[in-house]
Amino acid sequence: MALDQAYFDAISIDLVKKKYYNANKVEAVLEDIKRQALLLNRENELLGRQLYALHGQKDEIGDTLLSAKTIAQQIIADAQTQAEKILTEAKRLSREMTAEAERNCREANAEAEAQRREMPQRLGELEQRLRVQLLGMMEDLSGELRSFSETETPAADEAGAEAEAAPADLSDKVDAIARELEAIGTED
Repeated sequence: MALDQAYFDAISIDLVKKKYYNANKVEAVLEDIKRQALLLNRENELLGRQLYALHGQKDEIGDTLLSAKTIAQQIIADAQTQAEKILTEAKRLSREMTAEAERNCREANAEAEAQRREMPQRLGELEQRLRVQLLGMMEDLSGELRSFSETETPAADEAGAEAEAAPADLSDKVDAIARELEAIGTED
């Protein structure tokens, strides 16, 4: 039972013959009040110690929270600094890679353009060499045909005029091809 207004209102001591209180009852009530007061005092002291401990813990929690907040701010600042460094490095590498790619592209385009410009000349040189070779071959073939027609073979006696007509006809065709090749060479 706690010492409160209801407790005190519940105390009733009978008056003995309407003049005096019963001493035993008064002593019992006072003893009960004393016991309740001691309990309340001990409870109050216990609560005071707990409150003091909680205030200490509150201070520790506050200090810890403040330290954690400071550390978190430092971590965030460090992370932002690191992110800025990484971003700066990435931008630098990107610029370098872009510049190198553009340089490689220009070099490749210049090389392709040079090859494109050289191609007609190279083709002309190749065509000229082929013409010279063909003309040489035609001259060699024509010479061989002439030498063939000038030499007599034993079969020529038997075949007669037919053997001589074939080489002459072939010689005419070779000469015609040579003239056409020369005409192609002069057109270019």
